[in-house]
Amino acid sequence: MPELKSTTRHQLKERQQQVRQQLRHQLQSRLWRWTLTAGLLAGGVYAARLPVWKVQLAHSVEVNGNELLADRDILAFVPPIDSLYIWQVEPHQVEAALLENPFLKTVRVRRQLFPPHISAEVEERQAIAIGSVAGAPGFIDTEGQWISSTDLPPDARTDWPTLTVMGWEPGQKRDWAELLFVLQHSVVEIRAVDWRTPSNLVLQTELGEVHFGQLPEDTHPDTPLGRSPLAHAVKERLQGLNQLSGLYDGPCNCQPSDVEHINISQPQLPTIALTDAAAEVRFPSRWLFAPPPSRAVREAPIEESFDELTTSAPTPTTEMVDELVDELADETPESVPSAAVEHSESPTSPSSVDSHDDPRLSSDDGSPP
Repeated sequence: MPELKSTTRHQLKERQQQVRQQLRHQLQSRLWRWTLTAGLLAGGVYAARLPVWKVQLAHSVEVNGNELLADRDILAFVPPIDSLYIWQVEPHQVEAALLENPFLKTVRVRRQLFPPHISAEVEERQAIAIGSVAGAPGFIDTEGQWISSTDLPPDARTDWPTLTVMGWEPGQKRDWAELLFVLQHSVVEIRAVDWRTPSNLVLQTELGEVHFGQLPEDTHPDTPLGRSPLAHAVKERLQGLNQLSGLYDGPCNCQPSDVEHINISQPQLPTIALTDAAAEVRFPSRWLFAPPPSRAVREAPIEESFDELTTSAPTPTTEMVDELVDELADETPESVPSAAVEHSESPTSPSSVDSHDDPRLSSDDGSPP
């Protein structure tokens, strides 16, 4: 029995020593882990606070996609971030600040940790027309937005379009976007667009002044460009205008200086209005079968010949015949219009009517005048 008790006590002591050693090793391992973790944390914090991680606006920010504006003109809208570390920069805040530049359409900012870097992808507004609003010059982009050119930096690219617009209003951005989008596909050169009168869109083209008439309102702002009722109406009129590209080479038989304007509000039946001088030459009041120039005569369908318009003149009266005969009495036969000669020599002409049959051609005593 004494031997059994002695053996049991010895085993218990050895077991206690083993447990103490295990606890000691575990404690040492934990201490090493804590020390290593603390060292790594301290080193990470120290490394993170190095100046290399700070953003330098001139070297750490890259701008891509700009053509109109220089990099420094775009970076001028970036908020102060030189004193910030790369992870402290919020991309959405930088995007909002850059979009305050009226010449930028979209902006996307990304940040990169290794190496510290910030990139900004920008899309500038594309000028498709120029114009003035309240006396300030500017341009209109593809979205119908007007931007004043007074805010443009002096060193910016100034390759502006030649198309001039008049009548832009802030509430008509969508209408202008639709209109200019369609007009870009015109075969006839368009130099100016005047929409100051809502009931009549006027274009200045290489053919002269063209009236488009009143256009329907765009009631579907979410419709893609070129598919709205307004765009459809402009396309119809533009197709009619494109068919007149050779107007002065044949159908009109006139010069651009003879045309006051072209009315294409009805694309299937375009008409032209002659100037007073051109109308007087084509329809002189001294001709027998041509009435004095008037708006009804001067404005005629382009498909018709101007010579055919004289056939619609009213039948001359006796007074007109007498006045013409007296006027041409001293002229040679070659200078008398053929229509007047035939009429005066015809046995049924008013000048050969018996004075007894017409009291207007008789005097008081019954003798011919």
